[in-house]
Amino acid sequence: MLSNLFVKRVFWSFASFLSCDVLSPLMKEEEEVLREVTLISAFVFPQLPPKPLNIFFAVCISLSSITACILIYWYRQGDLEPKFRNLIYYILFSLIMLCICANLYFHDVGK
Repeated sequence: MLSNLFVKRVFWSFASFLSCDVLSPLMKEEEEVLREVTLISAFVFPQLPPKPLNIFFAVCISLSSITACILIYWYRQGDLEPKFRNLIYYILFSLIMLCICANLYFHDVGK
């Protein structure tokens, strides 16, 4: 009984940490930094002039980032319901993974 109550309390305290507005700006900032590094890497690495595939990759990442920024803006304005927060986290996580994959590709890691 006591351990069950403890588990519930720990779970709800962790859930309230995830629901606070501290996590969202941190993920957004991390995604912005990775996006900028990826865009610069697309045009500079591995040599000049850039490869067309690198530019295409950078354009796709930029377009996906624009949609994430619009969703975050609407969420902060109150136009979206709180249930969309998980969707925003998923989109930001996907963009972070896409930027990491693009950087690994641009820098020829694994060859």
